[in-house]
Amino acid sequence: VRLLPGSFPSPLELSHPLELTGAPGHATHLTGPLILRGSSTAGRVGLLRSLHLSHFYNPAVTLLGGAWRFEGCTIDSSRRTARAVAGVVLRGGASLELVGCTIISASAAVNLCEAGCALTATSSCFRNVKSGVLCERGGSVTVFGCRFDALSGSDVGLRLSADTTGDVRASSASRPGALWGRMAPPPGVVFVEAAEEDVDVVAVEAGMGGMLLHAAGAPQAA
Repeated sequence: VRLLPGSFPSPLELSHPLELTGAPGHATHLTGPLILRGSSTAGRVGLLRSLHLSHFYNPAVTLLGGAWRFEGCTIDSSRRTARAVAGVVLRGGASLELVGCTIISASAAVNLCEAGCALTATSSCFRNVKSGVLCERGGSVTVFGCRFDALSGSDVGLRLSADTTGDVRASSASRPGALWGRMAPPPGVVFVEAAEEDVDVVAVEAGMGGMLLHAAGAPQAA
């Protein structure tokens, strides 16, 4: 489904995975909350590409199951630098892949609320957020080539509960210690410092909405 340029304030709910593509230059602006549903057994992956979403009192996107992929999307606060609630919320065993996305001015960029949820973030940026990735009750987190811009002393890139599992590589924060804050990475999360990765940008895929980084140890699609 290709969306026309313009601003769309009405809430939108998708009951099964679809492909939504915005107009070039993020000219498709969704200001109403977006709810995405799906089944983890259906084998289909929904896709949001090149969309601009703004929010404040409600999450911009709530995933209530299924597998979804966001490419080249921007999510920001409707009140400029004032922090909104979480940008993307995962529940019901939902899984999300972020590729080349930017999430700005939120309490959390992505909030995994349940242990069965999973996030893979590649080449994405999280700016002016209290938590870049927040895992309340475990879950799986894979982060590669991402940037966390911390504006406050209490901002943390990865705020993960002790039972979280996953892999964090080639990712950095704008100030020392802001990637993990005062907490060490959970035992189930493999962490490799950004300086230890030899990242080689070998492809920029037109139409993907973001830059794909490929390197030894980078997460690859199944």
